[in-house]
Amino acid sequence: MESFFTNVVLPAGIYLIPVALIMMVVGMLWGMASNPKSAVKSIAGILAMVAIFLVAYAMSNSTNYSDMPASDGTVKAVQAGLITFTVLLVITVVAMIGSAIKDLLK
Repeated sequence: MESFFTNVVLPAGIYLIPVALIMMVVGMLWGMASNPKSAVKSIAGILAMVAIFLVAYAMSNSTNYSDMPASDGTVKAVQAGLITFTVLLVITVVAMIGSAIKDLLK
């Protein structure tokens, strides 16, 4: 069973991830072409996430707290990803709570 996952499932995932990414980009471009007003909002959201990641990358340090060997750039990128995830999670929870309160007050 282990050889099945190693020889079939893992290579299939490696080949299917780029296919999924290409399909996602094509779908996004299709949606932007059909609704340009929505495209501006989508691009603004993507740019906001990139800005959050860049700020998180600037805030992170290259100290490796684990026993696993990793380069300074890898450690910094992982820390930036964790900070970005946390910031976006907090923004999402606050938005959900705010939306619920707004609906209750109507």
